[in-house]
Amino acid sequence: MTKTPPQQSATRFTRSSRIPSLPPRSRTWIRDSFCLATTGVGICAAAPLFGYSDLPMPASAGFSIAAAYTAVTGKRRQLRDADVDEVVEKLCPIVGLPEATRAVLSTARWSRREWPGHPRKLTVHYDSTQALNDETWLADICEIFEHQGWGFFELDKHDPARRRLIFTSAAEPNQETPDSDQVTRAKRIVTQLLGPTAAATAIEVDVETGDVTSMEVRHELGPKLASEGYRTRVERGMSATLPGRWRAKWNLETDWVRFELRTAFPDSIWLPKTDLDPDADLLASYDSVEIPYGIDEDGNEVVWRPAIDPNMMLIGPPGSGKTVTAHNLLVNFSRRGWPIWVLDGKYVEFLGFQDWPNVQVVATTIEQQVALVHRARDLMEFRYQKIVTGEATETDFEPVLVFLDEWAEFRGNVEDWYLGVKSKGGPRLPPVITMLASMARKARTARVHLVFGTQRPDAQYFFGDMRDNFAMRISMGRLSPQGALMMWQSPTIGTSVPRKCRGRGTTVTDNYQPIEIQCYRVPDPRKTRPDSFEADLLDALRPPVTRHPRLLIVPPDELPDLDATDDTSEPAPLTYFDYIDAEWVLASDRPDLDPILRRANMTHEVDHGIASPTALLGLLGGGAEPTVEATRAPNDHSQPLTASNDASDPASFLDQLSAPHPGESSSEDLESFRTRLALVKEPVGMEREMSGGESDFVDDRSVSHRTDEDQYGPVHDVRAADVALGDLLLIDDLDEWVVVDTDPELDIIDDSLLSLTWRSDSDEYGELALPDSSYVSIRKPLQVSV
Repeated sequence: MTKTPPQQSATRFTRSSRIPSLPPRSRTWIRDSFCLATTGVGICAAAPLFGYSDLPMPASAGFSIAAAYTAVTGKRRQLRDADVDEVVEKLCPIVGLPEATRAVLSTARWSRREWPGHPRKLTVHYDSTQALNDETWLADICEIFEHQGWGFFELDKHDPARRRLIFTSAAEPNQETPDSDQVTRAKRIVTQLLGPTAAATAIEVDVETGDVTSMEVRHELGPKLASEGYRTRVERGMSATLPGRWRAKWNLETDWVRFELRTAFPDSIWLPKTDLDPDADLLASYDSVEIPYGIDEDGNEVVWRPAIDPNMMLIGPPGSGKTVTAHNLLVNFSRRGWPIWVLDGKYVEFLGFQDWPNVQVVATTIEQQVALVHRARDLMEFRYQKIVTGEATETDFEPVLVFLDEWAEFRGNVEDWYLGVKSKGGPRLPPVITMLASMARKARTARVHLVFGTQRPDAQYFFGDMRDNFAMRISMGRLSPQGALMMWQSPTIGTSVPRKCRGRGTTVTDNYQPIEIQCYRVPDPRKTRPDSFEADLLDALRPPVTRHPRLLIVPPDELPDLDATDDTSEPAPLTYFDYIDAEWVLASDRPDLDPILRRANMTHEVDHGIASPTALLGLLGGGAEPTVEATRAPNDHSQPLTASNDASDPASFLDQLSAPHPGESSSEDLESFRTRLALVKEPVGMEREMSGGESDFVDDRSVSHRTDEDQYGPVHDVRAADVALGDLLLIDDLDEWVVVDTDPELDIIDDSLLSLTWRSDSDEYGELALPDSSYVSIRKPLQVSV
């Protein structure tokens, strides 16, 4: 492996214009050829005197040939030595020698076709390292060889231990037009980043703009590039000094690198329609299922293979494109005929898919959602039992996809709801929470696959090894360093994704290496207007065959109080276990519970009486102030919502909210109402300890529900050396906050400066080179539990 020459001072080497000439070489070939010719004549004359009459002719011929050969080779050596001496006298000042010495140059592999020929391998020995910092040093050496008529040479090897450079002959370079200013600057930057021995072997230029788009470079850095950090600094240097964002493809074994502009991601990409066999056997095709969900920066499609990675974790803050990506996954699986169960943590994100083919159930109330999770667990355990008893094997089960969207929201809502339905002596926490951790570990064997959606995988939402059972991951939008550490076990991955690029995220390759992607888009059927492009796309993506019928969860009936002494007693309140045992039926069997039919029979007209938020207080149109029950928040589950009064149906939902609430007075005053409403509206994620009929509330909520701006602290002015990866940095020239995407490092060109690289919300990229004592304005990410 070749090595780079040692670097010294950046002062340009000053060459001496004159050095003493070389002493002349001895010319023995004339004497030798004369002696051979004289010897031949003498033998011809003396041979007959001694009785060798046959010897004169062969001897004369032989010595004549030898004399001629000696003369020719001697003359050729003389001419070659003269050429070499002339080159040596020109070469010694280049390599920093005060006197001319023939030891500076060794020649080999002389060609015999020309007269007197020229060498094809040259070894240059240098003594001073001062000249190595001259950017034109190697070019000047090759120019001397060319002017001497020896042809074109290129550096083949550099041995710094022996201080020698080995050049080999090269083909004549093509006569090209002079380099443009952009190409000249790109070559100069590569030389500065990779040393004076770096040479661009191929350059591609944009025809319209003239900007350089890629470069192939040979270099002599060798072991220095073994450090990933050094290679990263070189890439950063290219991106900071040339237009656009650059990346490098390194081949350390051959000392070769290709620099190329990163391809800009499109703003959005609709899910492409692919031809699938609607009658494909789910069991036979299970192992080969690939679910495309986006493309990388090279346009390569990224896919999820559930047979290899059974569960997926999908995270992202509001507005990052997480829900659209979830819709994309749902459509992809439905087109492959998988049955799909959806837990809609926000109640409204998946309403448009309630009648989508192969989506069997979309749970939009807490009662339905808890029943769904328990039924998914029961399905898993049922299949395990069949395997244990030998009645079935893993390959006998159709795969099932279970969406658990907005897990943090669901968890908090369940804890709130559980207080009103907890049975006497029941567990402190809702069993559904710990149940999900078990499903993440065991569901693969039963072919029950989970898609877990949440805003951030905080530790309090994931018990034990639950997070480790989601090898397939997508993080949408920009992560804070703490979120990146929880998601990717690295505080740097995903922290520079631009926030204004919806659908942009980070995922893993087949080798589990994180990469940036742009996820596919799928229209929301509930929000799509007829006769639009989105409606046509949905029609093209809709599965032609419905393999799995829609299901409904029947609300449990209230049971009479067995301890009651008369017929006027109130029914016994329903408990948690009554809801999880709710009956599941075909939607066709219970049209009275079907939310699709109810919405189809409704005529949607804007009711200005409820459109304004002021309607909550009954202050519009002189109406009376509503009672507590009429304004009860959807998360107040002291009287649970039933499937027949689905929250997705405005009419039935309002009817339920206005119904009298047992045990409450309809004349409750406004202050009492506000107090109760405040309790109902507590932040989700509260741990509750029940003791003596009173509740102690301990808020363990993290910042996962904060806005992006709330995840950063106040503005501080700090030295450039104290800036850290993931900080927000104020760029004065742009008057914009950007995210720092690498820790400060010495600038690769000027080591007296610190380099800060950044990325903006609009996917712009830049670098600041500052003295370490300079001050900049930053905002630090808030520290949270991981």
